Amino acid sequence: MRQLQNFKIVRRMLPDHYGESLILKYRGVETPLQAGLSDDVYIYHDKEQIHVLSINYRLEYIGLESFDKTDMGQTGEIFLQSIDDDKWMLETSRMPTIIRYLQNYY
Repeated sequence: MRQLQNFKIVRRMLPDHYGESLILKYRGVETPLQAGLSDDVYIYHDKEQIHVLSINYRLEYIGLESFDKTDMGQTGEIFLQSIDDDKWMLETSRMPTIIRYLQNYY
């Protein structure tokens, strides 16, 4: 798993959304993200998918969204707001390890 290159994350108002949203722009496709505006966002990829890991250290929550590389359709999503048993995810800088761990839950 490697960090994704040649992408942009932009903030934009979307129809039917309250406030600004984060949008992933990659290879001419724009994909709305569930990540919050104050989240730290880490983007990795493997052969088939792009993984967007969002962490809010202050509010102690983590989210992961995965997308198919060919059409950017969402292939999985998980959001953990109460992570008392998994605090190690807030204390590590090994983002691919967190992504692989969370993928077990979707």
